[in-house]
Amino acid sequence: MFGISDAFSVPAYNGLVPRTVPADEVQDAQALSGFTFNLAELTGPAIAAALVLGLGAGWAFLLDAGTFVVSALMLTRVRTSGTSPGPSERRTLLAELTEGYREVRSRAWLWVTVAVFALAVPLGYAPLYVLGPTIAEETYNEPAVFGVVTAAYGAGALAGALVGFRWRPERPMLAAFLVLGAWPVGLVAFALGAPVALVLPLSFATGAGFALFDVFWNTTMAEQIPPNALSRASAWEWMGSLALLPVGYLAAGPVAEATSTETVLVGGAILTAAVLSLGLVPRETRTLRRMSHQSRV
Repeated sequence: MFGISDAFSVPAYNGLVPRTVPADEVQDAQALSGFTFNLAELTGPAIAAALVLGLGAGWAFLLDAGTFVVSALMLTRVRTSGTSPGPSERRTLLAELTEGYREVRSRAWLWVTVAVFALAVPLGYAPLYVLGPTIAEETYNEPAVFGVVTAAYGAGALAGALVGFRWRPERPMLAAFLVLGAWPVGLVAFALGAPVALVLPLSFATGAGFALFDVFWNTTMAEQIPPNALSRASAWEWMGSLALLPVGYLAAGPVAEATSTETVLVGGAILTAAVLSLGLVPRETRTLRRMSHQSRV
């Protein structure tokens, strides 16, 4: 049920952000959103542990539930620019889904990127979180290494979001793919037992790359897609990108048993690098320029 709620929440949020801030501040809003999200991801486990140890698991869950109530109350105070479709303007679910699909399909930079991540996520993301603890224990002889690696990723994501406040590349989608270059390299280094002193900077760079990719991607979508269709296009983008993630989680273990954990991670990293390179094949992706806003100095 939480996953279903996310499926409603994320596309709606993506369509909401550009309607709450001036056009020249959309990237700032996306960067701030990414920063607070990653900060919560990084500090959440520590806060949860303190609550469970201090108050008990039941109270920790109750307080967690309370945060959703507070969030809902805060959302009632959000005011947007423009007008939303009225009841008489709404159409059938199928018609609105078709509209979102049409927006995605008409833009090569968009649908190709979705297809790329539909493959890269099960190949390079899911296996790490299934097999990472095993690599840490068997290769590094220390299970805590995986925790340190993921913490470095989280710290990198915070840094990447901060960079997103200031860095506005002229070709955002080209930059978005380039900043992901450390991802497959970090996977190979970790899988092969490279020194932790090398793995941690690569994990940090991967986290920063993902955070920057999200900032550039969400800003580009907000600039290129009409506001009334943005959430519908985002729903297709989100579903398509994550469609095979459960398959990646389910397949990583059996494939590792049939081969080895190193084979799965290294092979996945190589395939991820190949798939990411395909994302730059469309000319639109390489040449798409950010919109300039006169109010920004």
